[in-house]
Amino acid sequence: MKTKLIPIMLTAVFTVNAFADVELKRKNIKTVEDVKEYRAQVIDKMNQRLDSGELKDKRANALEKRIALLSDKPLPTQEQIDWRVENRSGKKSIIKRKGKGLRGTAKQKRRNFIS
Repeated sequence: MKTKLIPIMLTAVFTVNAFADVELKRKNIKTVEDVKEYRAQVIDKMNQRLDSGELKDKRANALEKRIALLSDKPLPTQEQIDWRVENRSGKKSIIKRKGKGLRGTAKQKRRNFIS
């Protein structure tokens, strides 16, 4: 039993730490300069992936378009960043409400169709 549990625990510890680092960088954005740095990191990672040569032509073209869109995207104002920091949980609740609404309307349409 212990031999099965140890690899699972080690895997969980290392995978959680790898993903936690990325999320912490995103959560610490509080100024426009932080946004610039974060975008630069994301674009660098995308360029590394593109330069690796592992991607097929279709995926490489899509990644090039994403890089161009991200680099041309205007920076948010400090007021927008402040609002987003204050209202972090707002986006999740909106998505949940929309999802429930869509499921509800789909059920209602099925009921109407069957009746």
